[in-house]
Amino acid sequence: MTRPYAPQSSLKRAMRPWVNAAVAALLALGLAKPAQSEARGSPEVLVLGDSQLTFGAGAAFVDLLTGMSGTCGLGPEATTGVIGVRSSSLLSWSGRTKAAKGAICNVDPKWRVNAAAYGTLSQGQSPFVQIGRGAQFQFCTPDRSPLRAVFHDGYFKPKLVIMFLMGNAADRWAGSLPANLTDALAVLTQAQRPLAIAGVDAVNEGAGPAITAFCRAHGIPLITTYKGKGLMPEGDPLCLGGAGVDFHPELSRLGA
Repeated sequence: MTRPYAPQSSLKRAMRPWVNAAVAALLALGLAKPAQSEARGSPEVLVLGDSQLTFGAGAAFVDLLTGMSGTCGLGPEATTGVIGVRSSSLLSWSGRTKAAKGAICNVDPKWRVNAAAYGTLSQGQSPFVQIGRGAQFQFCTPDRSPLRAVFHDGYFKPKLVIMFLMGNAADRWAGSLPANLTDALAVLTQAQRPLAIAGVDAVNEGAGPAITAFCRAHGIPLITTYKGKGLMPEGDPLCLGGAGVDFHPELSRLGA
């Protein structure tokens, strides 16, 4: 495995708008149950994703989110943990079959590790770990997806979850709109309190009616960025207003 080639300062600049939106939207999947056996180092902000986290973005996320403590709804002592798994996708994180979970659970035949951990989940000088080995990485069980296993019985109980997939998954989404919907629905079907966020790109594409229909069909509240106001009728009970501008009072209860 090679070391990151991109300067972390550049990664931070590129990631800041995305992370600000994610934090403002409180993208909490809401899968956690009351804690019974919380994993050591369980963070308040958990970032899960692919090898782009391993090679640069993971450490940059820790630095960026640590610097944002006390702002954007994060507590003054908010902790961050990052796990990036090589060649993983939303489908592998949300899959229940052995084949679907292969990218998360199989041991890499060459390197013998398939992931890296940062922040509160760091294992020391070397970030590389194998999912399924070690008390903090037990995400592979026969009866649930890796994503469900992360939160099962309070194993991890973050207040904010960020899914960061910029490798193979991004190529898949760029090449197929149906693939985008399939992958998103695979995660949403496992969420108890999902929230959606949309912005100016959705406005430019005239996607308001489609987004509104989707949110209504699945009962998912929508938050918009400032320039995304109007994508959903303001009087709709699922419309929670604009991020950082006029949050609906119900948001506090949903995000609690």
